[in-house]
Amino acid sequence: MLRDFCSRTKMSNSRNRNLCCGECAGRVSGSILSAWRRSAEPFRRAALRIMKNAIITGVIAATVLIAGCGKKSSSSSDTPRTAQADAASSASPVSQPALTAWQQGDQAAAVSSFLAADWGVRPLFAAGSTLSLTEDQFKALSAADRQARSGELTAQLDSFKRLAAAVAQAGRDAASKGDAATAKKYFTSLKQCGTALESPDCLQLVQLVGKAIEKMSDKEMAKIGQ
Repeated sequence: MLRDFCSRTKMSNSRNRNLCCGECAGRVSGSILSAWRRSAEPFRRAALRIMKNAIITGVIAATVLIAGCGKKSSSSSDTPRTAQADAASSASPVSQPALTAWQQGDQAAAVSSFLAADWGVRPLFAAGSTLSLTEDQFKALSAADRQARSGELTAQLDSFKRLAAAVAQAGRDAASKGDAATAKKYFTSLKQCGTALESPDCLQLVQLVGKAIEKMSDKEMAKIGQ
């Protein structure tokens, strides 16, 4: 019995020692883990701040880049439209050089300018001229303005018809000298002018003059076998 008691006492002491060692080990492990967490916390916070700052910087950079590209694209797309508008507004009316020379009494220069004109280009007439109005624009004028403009229109069309007649005569003179090629140039220019005046954008009276000029051209071209 004594031996059994001693044996049980030793076993109990061994368990107590093991238990104590386990508890101590647990406390030590917890202390180490807690200390590691406390020491790692500043690094974790610093890493989070760095990531946050990097994200903010990236977002700002992307926003600036997108805005810059949009502005550049807008400027690039606006530039051609602005250039085209400026070119259109500064374009000289096709008929102006010939009409100006005719009104100044320089028939040779007027006929030469008429021949050199590109009748496929717009505008045909100066912006302030009654000849430049469309039919709807003319009808939209007040009765007094229409009356005043009608007198101006008649005078301008008369000058234009006499100029066309002078061009036709220059073609006839060339044909009479046997220069069919030069005559054809004059008559072709008349044809192109008449076609331009027949545009729906012109006044009806202007269109009628254009049709008459075309017929005159066709008649003269038939005479020289063209």
